[in-house]
Amino acid sequence: MRSDRSHPGVELTQGGTLAGLADARLAKALVALHEDAARPWELSDMASLAGMSRARFAVHFREVVGDTPADYLASWRVTLAQGMLRAGRPLKHVAIDVGYGSASALTRAFIRKIGQAPTHWLRQVEDAPSPSA
Repeated sequence: MRSDRSHPGVELTQGGTLAGLADARLAKALVALHEDAARPWELSDMASLAGMSRARFAVHFREVVGDTPADYLASWRVTLAQGMLRAGRPLKHVAIDVGYGSASALTRAFIRKIGQAPTHWLRQVEDAPSPSA
């Protein structure tokens, strides 16, 4: 186990969003990413929010969260897209709303993160039996 430097005494067993939010510097960048996922984020933007150099931010982010900043952002965008697709939003609109320039760009990210295209994933979700009460 490692200790969270920004909160002495807090032991972290795993990385992830909660570990990042528990880090005072990373929390600023994570909150901004979550509030404006569609923004064309650059590493320098995130590092500036955290008050760190780009190199130090990238290393610290990966150590604490467990992903690179770019991978984390891509995962967050795909998660947002999943919710919008479930709600019936068209793929081309979802792509723009989560920060991709086109439906094909979102599809490529979706395949990298989920292992299948959004339309195939959505069919599986829609065809899955609903849990019984």
